[in-house]
Amino acid sequence: MPLTVQFGGGCESFFGDQTKFLFTSQPTDRDDPCTTIECCPENMRELICLLKNKLLTVKEELFLTPVPEASGDGVEFTIRPGILTLIDDVDWEILGTLEASLKEVHRVTFISTLHGG
Repeated sequence: MPLTVQFGGGCESFFGDQTKFLFTSQPTDRDDPCTTIECCPENMRELICLLKNKLLTVKEELFLTPVPEASGDGVEFTIRPGILTLIDDVDWEILGTLEASLKEVHRVTFISTLHGG
């Protein structure tokens, strides 16, 4: 099942002004203007790594914040405060944040709630 990742509220500017990416394990012939990535992250931790390492076009501090790994071996990243993260329209904190499974998920949405002025 393809996973759609959407950005709004300014988050799209962190990804080259792309508002949507499609993650799929199979090539697709969909008539969709979004960028397709042929891999399927199993949880939010994997999705964040893919976004950070392959798609993020600005300094990572604008979208991510470092957190110490539980094992103490290094640093991993989570979504910066002020960015609403929804998994099929449910707040990711209810679903387990980094551990939230994406196996039966259709859509992940990131919306910035911070606005300059």
